Amino acid sequence: SLAAISDVHIGNNSTVSNKFSSALAQLKSKASVDDADGLDGVLVAGDLIDNPNTTYLNTFKSLYEGVFDPKKVPMI
Repeated sequence: SLAAISDVHIGNNSTVSNKFSSALAQLKSKASVDDADGLDGVLVAGDLIDNPNTTYLNTFKSLYEGVFDPKKVPMI
């Protein structure tokens, strides 16, 4: 199973971060209903972060890894 999400735009807006975490959790939950193994990967199209800022990139990484183990469910 492959999940797809787009235009995450992590920045200094906590609402966006909360929505991203919620979306990932929903994708994980929905995939487990139809497939006992869950997701094989997550495709992210569009902007991951608002600007080239290490803090935003680290926040994106932390949020993703809070829901998925990237070794088991890689982000594409």
